[in-house]
Parts: sequence; structure tokens; C-alpha cells
Amino acid sequence: MFVRLKEIEIGFENVEGVKVPAEYVSILCMDGIKNFRRSFQNDEEGLVMLRGTYAERIILKIEKSAKGKLISNGGNEIFQRLTRYHDIVDIELKYSDGVEETIRADWEDATKGGEENLLQKNSFDDKENLIIEIGKGI
Repeated sequence: MFVRLKEIEIGFENVEGVKVPAEYVSILCMDGIKNFRRSFQNDEEGLVMLRGTYAERIILKIEKSAKGKLISNGGNEIFQRLTRYHDIVDIELKYSDGVEETIRADWEDATKGGEENLLQKNSFDDKENLIIEIGKGI
């Protein structure tokens, strides 16, 4: 079944995010989709569970035409934000039928504070489109 992708929303480690209309996304590939459950201690709630879906590998290509047009909810232009940091935690997919799903990115901590992902690589192709790759062996 095919459903048109309307928009994606990229979530960052610092709870900042940016909405990207599908017209600016030319490639979105997610492989190794798995469900997960992780527990952690919360000072107010005690033991809590984080559950969801993650992708072992993500490849995202954002067209050069988006440059200067999309601003994150933290006030950053999308190309500057995405090339300055390596901290995508998830991508929310929003479909034309109203369905939404969030896919978390695989993460390997580059810092003790969990602010940078060693598995995320950002680059540009020969037409200055932004390529984001997340996963082991990418």
C-alpha cells in the first residue's frame, strides 16, 4: 500500500526540531526497523519504560532548494543546524492520510553528555543537496 508522505519532522537531542515538507526530501531510506523497550529511573516516576521503533540505518537527502527556507523551532536555518551538529534522535513521518509514526535513529554517544552521535554523518553531494546518514558502517 502506498501512502503519500506529507512532511517529516527531525528531532534533535536538545528537543529542538525542524519540519521538512516532503517536496524537499528526495531520498528517505530506513533499514533495520525494530521495536525497542528500554527502562530507566526517573526521579519523579521511579522506573519508567521508553518504547518505540528505531532504524539501524537512515539515509536522508534534503534538496538544496530548502536552504534558507526552513527554520527549526530553535531559530536555526536547517542546513546550518544539520551540518553544525550530529544529534538527530528521531524522524517523525507524517502521511497524507493523517497517520504519524516516529522512528528513532541508532545512537552511539560521542560525548559523555550524550549530545553528539558518532553514527551520524552529514555531507553534500555534487549539487549541494544535504545528505545525512545514520548507522553503523555508513
